[in-house]
Formats: sequence, C-alpha cells, structure tokens
Amino acid sequence: MGVEKEPNNPMSRTLTRHHVGYLSDRRHYALMKKFAILGFLALAIIAILLWQWLYYPSDDQIRRRIVGVWSLDSDPMKVIENRADGSYVVKRSGIETVKGTWQVKNGYAIGTVTNASRQDGNFQVESNRVLRVFGDKMVVLSIDGHTQLTCHRQ
Repeated sequence: MGVEKEPNNPMSRTLTRHHVGYLSDRRHYALMKKFAILGFLALAIIAILLWQWLYYPSDDQIRRRIVGVWSLDSDPMKVIENRADGSYVVKRSGIETVKGTWQVKNGYAIGTVTNASRQDGNFQVESNRVLRVFGDKMVVLSIDGHTQLTCHRQ
C-alpha cells in the first residue's frame, strides 16, 4: 500500500498486515452498512404499500363488502340496506324513508336518491369517501369531508 516494509523487520510486516486488514474491515463495514440501509428502505416502502392496500380498499372490494344492512353509530334508528343490484333502502324506526341507487367510484360510495317519503321533488346525490370496510365495521368520511362516520353490519 503506501507503507514501505523493511526487509528484516518483522514488526513492519505485522503492522502492514494489520493495516491492510483494518482497511478491508472498514470497507466491509461500509458495504454492510449500505446494504442495511437499502434493506431498511426497501422494507419501509413495502410496508407503506401494503398498508395502503389494506387501509384503503379498492372499488371492487368496497362493492363486495358494503352489500348488506348497516346501522350508523351516530343514528342507530337509521338503517341502510345496500343491495347487490346497486339499489339501497333507508329505514328509520323500521319505516322506509328513502330509496335510491348506489355505486362506488374512486373510493367513494355515491348514493343517488330516486324516491323519498318527502314529496318535495328534491332528489340528491351524496358521496362519501370509504376509509375502511372490514368485517362488520365500515368507516366513511362524511360529505363535509371532516367527520368520520362508523357503521356496523346488522
């Protein structure tokens, strides 16, 4: 390397071997450190992607999972039945109050009122971001964009 050896001095050979070994160990340590950092970054990226996939369901997953009868935690007297044919019925205290159609688009459950017990002719569309649907629990972001509503399957 950069150290000259004296031919008959055993200490110079020992120091040189030690010096070369030390450089080799430092390079090995630096290489292992780089691999550890890259491995950690790859693991973090995979974890984020997996979390996104599990946390935010796809439109197809939402369509399959929201079919059924749901009640709102904030209004237990109101029950929403989402049917597989894309229609829904809302009942309050067992009395049918609203009928409509539903679809899922870009993570939003979109409900269009087609018939309401009020005869005012104002039919509306409501769109709620589906945050989670897992088992018997669904969490949506209300139309105001700030309030989370929790529903449970009946």
